[in-house]
Parts: sequence; structure tokens; C-alpha cells
Amino acid sequence: MGHRIIIQFDLDGLSSDEHRDISYKIWIFGEELYLAFKATKIASMNIALVDEAVTTHEVEARSRATVARTRRIIQDMLDKHFLADRATIFIPTA
Repeated sequence: MGHRIIIQFDLDGLSSDEHRDISYKIWIFGEELYLAFKATKIASMNIALVDEAVTTHEVEARSRATVARTRRIIQDMLDKHFLADRATIFIPTA
């Protein structure tokens, strides 16, 4: 059973040009994150949702042992794409 990690992006207060720019960055971020997890096999993402460039991405860590490592990869990728100030990472319990 996998462990969900949710990445929520805040796009409130942006002009339409800024919204378009950030949406594009979110899409590129999601594509690169998907490929990183595909290569490492510690987590997975639904590529169809990534391609929609939505404001929420869901990542499925393969095991409890990989949740912290998966979160670090997400944070590093957010930093790389200059999206860390627009994103919140949630790890739901239950």
C-alpha cells in the first residue's frame, strides 16, 4: 500500500500573465518530478494529471520508509523550479 503526498500550489492574487507563467512552471515541474520518480521507483505519479498542469499534484510513495526521501525529492524539485514559495506539501494521515 502506498502513502500519499499532496503538493498544493497557491495561485491566488496573480495576474493572468503571471498565472499562465506559473501554470507552465507547474507543468514542467510535474513532468520532471514524474520522470525522477519513474527512474528511482520510490514513488509514482499519474502522468495524465501532471499533463493537465493542475494546482494539485499527488505523489504515491511506495512505502512508509520512502516517504521522507520522496518529500526531499519534491522539495528539491520545487526549489529547482522556483516554486517552493507557491507550494505546500501535505502528507495525509490515516
